[in-house]
Amino acid sequence: MPMENKVYRIAQFGAFDVKSYGDVLFPQALQENLRKRINCKIDLFASHAKDQLFGGEQPVYGFDDFQQRDLRIHYDAIVIGGGELLHFKPILFSNEEKQLNPGELWLKPMMYARDRSIPCFVYCCGVPYDLSTEQEEVLSENAGVGTHFSVRDQFSYWRLKKVELPQARVQLVADPLLDIEKLYSKERLDQCFSLLAQQNAHIRTQKYIVAQYGTTKDIHEMANQLQRIKELTALPIILLPINQCHEDEVAATDIRRTSNNSLEQIAIPLEPLEIMSIIANAAFFIGTSLHGCLTAASYQVPFVGIDMYPGFVSKMDGLFTMLGCEQYLVPEAKSLTATFRRRMQDTAVEQLIGTAIESGQKRLQCYYDEVAATIRGE
Repeated sequence: MPMENKVYRIAQFGAFDVKSYGDVLFPQALQENLRKRINCKIDLFASHAKDQLFGGEQPVYGFDDFQQRDLRIHYDAIVIGGGELLHFKPILFSNEEKQLNPGELWLKPMMYARDRSIPCFVYCCGVPYDLSTEQEEVLSENAGVGTHFSVRDQFSYWRLKKVELPQARVQLVADPLLDIEKLYSKERLDQCFSLLAQQNAHIRTQKYIVAQYGTTKDIHEMANQLQRIKELTALPIILLPINQCHEDEVAATDIRRTSNNSLEQIAIPLEPLEIMSIIANAAFFIGTSLHGCLTAASYQVPFVGIDMYPGFVSKMDGLFTMLGCEQYLVPEAKSLTATFRRRMQDTAVEQLIGTAIESGQKRLQCYYDEVAATIRGE
């Protein structure tokens, strides 16, 4: 289909004002995929304005900027997300000194869309908890006619399907970063990694294991398990903070100290592409980060996930179930070495994960087709 001359204006809302690896890549995924289908310009909005997105050059506008910009621009669509944001709990970003009120990240833009009759797309988000009757009513009341809900895992889908949303569509898609290797080629990451290694002597170019830990819970046990894995493999273990808005940096420092510095820590600030390149060139990835695990899976790096929230069905359960490898999501640090050993011996799981990623990517492409068609008014 030939590209039309009209430039569609889209407002995307999310946690774009924090240094979060996954959140700042969602706009890139949306832009790359929509621009293949329609001429569009996407403005980013977050609770706080920023001069530029972490790892990029695009400005981020504050939520309060939207109404004035819409009067001037007349947005053709509002996109909310992605991320684990469809819930009514406060969101606290560690090290960022920011807290969002319950529902603020998605409810405000949904109300903007409803009040202005703008098509609204909830973009492959997560629903981490069952909603109460009162919360379901708030969601139902504020989802305008034609609101499109897409979620990234089956547990979020089941939770959202319980809500009465007669005028909205709910569909199961996948996480927006499931096609990350199509957005960032391995060749591009290798170039980034090579440059990073040249500029920083402590960036290893031989085989290594990456470990990321987003909580200060069970630090001593985590350090003990990583030391056992180091002895088992004879490979260096690199402690890599991925999200500066969580406890990654504090946890990495504490684990290194607890290990008497036998584990190495990357303590320099990294851009998202650099983080991606370090994971993509690793021999193995261990972590609590959903998008860290997803990055490893996308570049065929074996991985084991650690569930920071074993008390309930979480986003990590959703990802590992979708990939068909839930046996490699451990509920606590003490299970790590045994699970790591099993994962290293499993020669069949890579093909299962690859098939699951391919299937999810097809769903994503169909989803982008639908979004573009709806924005065009088809």
